[in-house]
Amino acid sequence: MLLNHLLKTAALLSAVLLTSCQKEATEAITPGKQVTVFEHGAVIGAATTKTIGAEGGTLATADGRVALTIPAGAVAKATEFSIQPVENTLPGARSESFRLLPEGTTFAKPLTLRLSYANLPLEGTVPEALFLAYQNASGQYRLVTKTTLNTTEKTLTVTTTHFSDWQVCEYYRVVADRTTLKAGEKALLKLQQIGNLEIIDGVEIGLVDSVWKDYPGKDGEKMTWELDGEGKLAPAGTVCTYTAPNQTPAKNPVFVNFTFSNFQYDTDPATGEITGRSPMKMIFPVPIEIVTEQYLKFTFDDQTFDINGDCATGCITGEFDGKFFLRATAPNRRVLDITIKDFPGRKGQYVFDKDLAALEFSMGPGSKVYAAMYSGCQSPYNTVNSDGAIQITQWAAKPGEYVEGNFKTILYPNGECGQGGKAITCKFRVKRLR
Repeated sequence: MLLNHLLKTAALLSAVLLTSCQKEATEAITPGKQVTVFEHGAVIGAATTKTIGAEGGTLATADGRVALTIPAGAVAKATEFSIQPVENTLPGARSESFRLLPEGTTFAKPLTLRLSYANLPLEGTVPEALFLAYQNASGQYRLVTKTTLNTTEKTLTVTTTHFSDWQVCEYYRVVADRTTLKAGEKALLKLQQIGNLEIIDGVEIGLVDSVWKDYPGKDGEKMTWELDGEGKLAPAGTVCTYTAPNQTPAKNPVFVNFTFSNFQYDTDPATGEITGRSPMKMIFPVPIEIVTEQYLKFTFDDQTFDINGDCATGCITGEFDGKFFLRATAPNRRVLDITIKDFPGRKGQYVFDKDLAALEFSMGPGSKVYAAMYSGCQSPYNTVNSDGAIQITQWAAKPGEYVEGNFKTILYPNGECGQGGKAITCKFRVKRLR
């Protein structure tokens, strides 16, 4: 089993989930413990809908990220099924949630739900630490330990007899207090576990008290920290301090790798078989970028541009007086413009089609111009990972301070949605001059 905390209770778990949303709302937990309650997420996109009868069938989103298989006999008559994207209210979540409808229906046979994690950012975690979780009618989250992982297809699968809001959730992660450092600066990294946990009815894991907790480690577990790149490490069990080198390294970013191994196995007392997933080693890579005083680094169509403003690697100019305009000029006259119209002068998330944020990238004179021009084709609802929005993470209130931010989206030729889109990711730190 993946988790030492779960291993001690794995023999109690069954493969059958709770049978109705009504039961979810009244589940008992240990006296004195309270499962954290969160607001349900708002609807953020169009639903995928299909009518399926007693013969069974499959409903899947157009992008293949979510698929629901209804076996023959699960429903007695034609029923309209829907997959509705909603906001994910679980702190630290890596993607949106999906609301399965009709809610409150009791199915005669378990349905199979499959979510893809292929497009999720996995910095600080690994596929073996991923599970599916759902939010019940009371707003409580449950992590389903009986989640099947397929690393070849990059999918997570469960069977369920109830409908709720479902999402991908990791159990372990390694976090750094800073992932962008100047020469000589330090970052603190640590292993975390998703909250204090409580077995609910011997079936699933409820998140008790809070969500993310620093993991102290247990006897028999082996933990090592290793550095792939320049700098120094000072490991201390589940925490580690990284010190950046005195100059920008040739290999950048560097990676701090945390290896977690020597998990204890648990077996089913009836069959003697190992229950759940049982990796004996997990390696969590954490990238840390070493930067100069100011920088703008972006990758477009798998080509990376690393600009520090010296006009040898590329020039950076910005206007932040009552507006937001940032231009990076790379060699061969390649130009990236970042604009937020009617900028309010504060950090936050600025969505392309709602806040009139815009990106424009020219590959050089006579080349195509790729852009995101105030349009909705950048999936603005999936902003938790910066898709469809420019994130301003630090705002310079006065000259001499720094503006920091990032984005990740798709640019289209001439800004027109359709064919020919290319991926772009970017992060920047630029000094405000006036």
